[in-house]
Amino acid sequence: MNVGLSLMRRVPPAVAMGRVLSALADATARAAGVPAPRLRGSGEIQCEQYALFSRACVTEALARGTAGELTHALRGEAWALGDRLRALAGIATVTEGLAVAARLYALIGIEFQADPDGRIHVSRCCFSRFYSPTVCGVMSAMDEGVLAGLTGEGRLSFTRRITEGHPACTGRFAWCGP
Repeated sequence: MNVGLSLMRRVPPAVAMGRVLSALADATARAAGVPAPRLRGSGEIQCEQYALFSRACVTEALARGTAGELTHALRGEAWALGDRLRALAGIATVTEGLAVAARLYALIGIEFQADPDGRIHVSRCCFSRFYSPTVCGVMSAMDEGVLAGLTGEGRLSFTRRITEGHPACTGRFAWCGP
């Protein structure tokens, strides 16, 4: 295990959760061209605040007919986050990148697993109770961007989603980095 992964385990979960959610809120706000919210309260409350904020951003983009542009911008902002974390944590392999992704997701209430072949399984997602299938589809650009940034590049596609009534999200991350 590299030093970055080891250090991630030493940050208190509540502190790490707040940092992750704030980074996601800032990235979402930049993508949507709106001010970022200040997330306050416990981790669960911050998660709810971010879910409501991101849902409002997507809903507004859908109403304006700019959901495609927002999707592209969300992926780009999330890719930049993942790429910075890859550099800071010294992530050298796709396996390490996916391990960091699992740790990040766990911090914000998402049970995420990825196998070496790129199969993705999400058995619990704190955002699923706030997102419609359409909102979830747009916001999954954040997932794709973070994974691509952490691993060098790749594409994420889901075949099932909790927001569509399935017991878990399943999909595939196809790594296509250098």
